[in-house]
Amino acid sequence: MTREEFKELVKNGPVILDGATGSNLQNAGMPVGVCPEQWILEHPQTMIDLQRAYVEAGTQILLAPTFTANRIKLEEYGLADKLVESFGRDEVSILRHDNYYKRHDDIPFEERAKLNYDHPDAFDTDLLCQHILELKAGKSIEMPVYDYAMHNRSDKTILVHPAPVIVLEGILLFVEKDLCDLMDIKVFVDTDADVRILRRILRDVKERGRSLDSVVTQYLTTVKPMHEQFVEPSKRRADVIIPEGGQNTVALEMLIERVRKHLNLVQNQ
Repeated sequence: MTREEFKELVKNGPVILDGATGSNLQNAGMPVGVCPEQWILEHPQTMIDLQRAYVEAGTQILLAPTFTANRIKLEEYGLADKLVESFGRDEVSILRHDNYYKRHDDIPFEERAKLNYDHPDAFDTDLLCQHILELKAGKSIEMPVYDYAMHNRSDKTILVHPAPVIVLEGILLFVEKDLCDLMDIKVFVDTDADVRILRRILRDVKERGRSLDSVVTQYLTTVKPMHEQFVEPSKRRADVIIPEGGQNTVALEMLIERVRKHLNLVQNQ
């Protein structure tokens, strides 16, 4: 399939980038086109072409989870999780920025769904800073749990105990100077745009109960613009920039060695 053939394909309706999924929808009478998976696999830069074709053809491209899981070996765990896995939760505690979205009990569900959750103001930074200071002081904290289906903080919490190493995980952390001032080492995981969108689709559809349309709309209207406005510039505050995240075994081994060195110092005090 050539690029021009693909452009013609998307003009006929949404394109399913997965043979089985597309065929099932076609059999059900849905006006979709099917892009052969082998064609995708043979074109490493295909997401760039797809995004351009999306704009040029003015139609919708759907990335089925079954396809994306095969298209890229997405990380089962991110860099932060692999650090925790390497040492255990007695040695490494983890706080996730996404758990600290602000509570909006006073706003109806329909209005909450329209909020921009990719802006730094969406987070309760004061609470996160407070919890970091409490953990540093040797106190356990109750980390909030966010309900993505309801677009609001739930009544549940996760008990996090103090540990010699505290890992903060999130994409907007470096935007906040108050948070940066509490960090000893700042690591920015630099991931290609196509991997980010694929990962987001897999996560939001499979784990957070979102529809594919809502994920694509959110990506185009808030995620991408906010990334360019806030996330990308925040790299200047990083001490280390790591490409490919948890897939980068060399960088992971260096971080593990740095954490091990710190743990040895703590044990010898």
